[in-house]
Amino acid sequence: MSGERTDEKGHDVLPDGLRGSERDTWRGFLRVARLMDDRLSALLADEPVSTGEFGVLIGLAELGDTVRMTELAGHVLMSPSHLSHRAARLEGKGLLRRSKSGQDGRETYAELTAEGRAMLDRLLPAYAERIRADFLRHLTAAERRQLTGWMQRID
Repeated sequence: MSGERTDEKGHDVLPDGLRGSERDTWRGFLRVARLMDDRLSALLADEPVSTGEFGVLIGLAELGDTVRMTELAGHVLMSPSHLSHRAARLEGKGLLRRSKSGQDGRETYAELTAEGRAMLDRLLPAYAERIRADFLRHLTAAERRQLTGWMQRID
């Protein structure tokens, strides 16, 4: 198809695909998301957790260190089954503990261990600073509010 139909930048146009600013916006969003994931992964490269696992630990701490798995799944934007797999890996690393509810055996709780808390306390300052330096500093406070609003509208 090369050369048959191109846009103003000389890129091939797929008849039913994104074009122009639509394509540029989508690819820009993906590029920044991947770039930030790569940078945060590099920060955690010498640690026993992935960025996704670290995100679960952060979410657990934000909710109070012990929480129902279903609540945690919603908070960290994961399906319950995906969270269950991540929690199993974190449990194997001694960073999280799961337990059944004493009142309802169907409910499972996740709890941040002392080792998990120590890892968060040690890594969170550098993690947050990387996000500030590589992403947030490029936006004014008003732009951050706007971006947050746009993302919430999509969500």
